[in-house]
Amino acid sequence: MIYGDLVWLLNLLMDFLIIQLTGLILKRNVSIFRSFLGAFIGSIVVLLTFTPYAYVVSSPFMKILLSFFIVFFSFGKQRMITFLQCISIFYFSTFLLGGALLGLHYLFQSNSNNLSKASFYGDPLSWYFVLGMIPIVILFARKSINQIAFTKWKLNEMYEMEIVWRNTTIHTKGLMDSGNSLHEPLSRKPVIILDCSTKDFGLPGELVKLVRDSESTLQGKDSLDVLSFFQASFVPYKSIGQSNQLLVAIKPTVVRLKINGKWYSTKSVLLGLSHVTLSSDNLYECILHPKMMQGTINEIA
Repeated sequence: MIYGDLVWLLNLLMDFLIIQLTGLILKRNVSIFRSFLGAFIGSIVVLLTFTPYAYVVSSPFMKILLSFFIVFFSFGKQRMITFLQCISIFYFSTFLLGGALLGLHYLFQSNSNNLSKASFYGDPLSWYFVLGMIPIVILFARKSINQIAFTKWKLNEMYEMEIVWRNTTIHTKGLMDSGNSLHEPLSRKPVIILDCSTKDFGLPGELVKLVRDSESTLQGKDSLDVLSFFQASFVPYKSIGQSNQLLVAIKPTVVRLKINGKWYSTKSVLLGLSHVTLSSDNLYECILHPKMMQGTINEIA
């Protein structure tokens, strides 16, 4: 007796894995719904196998045509060259997972009879492989997609942002500056720069005074006390025509950025406080760092 429903379910989950792996390799965010939609279309082959129309999907032409439909419904409408790229990676993922599964069969199956007996409901090893791989691929895909999102940053693009430091929340706009390579020397954390020349953003007066009074930053006897109290630090930097300058930097609780309509947060960044005006037309008040979102990031619903 052949349990067709279990064989179909196994095929559906395997197709789902292939689609997710394809999206992972292509660095494309494929939703769970679209992945299952494409997998369902692919599993039609199994359903037709138990009908008089099995011959329809047995030809190579129909199988290739079906793969085109799978990719189209999974990844949506796109340019022809991109679509063909998706097709090629889809087949690569199919061979990759199929080869891995075949290798496991050779490794754990003692003889071919065991495989043929189990095939009535889908080989148990195939079930273990699929059920074990699904959470791994989904988890890895979700984390990778978050990182991939930041490769789509546009040069000289402004982003809405929120900076939380202690009990202070700063709402402003930041400019992604590809020329900003400022890092804290010890931790190597990227430094974003906030314009405190005219606005204090609710920051403590002592800290703002220290930032604006650049001449007393090194000479003032209370400077180190202020830095210690607010757990701030000096970050050395260079600007045009000047060197050996120091920038007051604090450690934000979290920094949130709105990218492509979604909010993301990171803690792997320092906030430098500048006494120099960053934008003459006040279009932005913060200079962002290209690598500020390469640490631990989280997508906010």
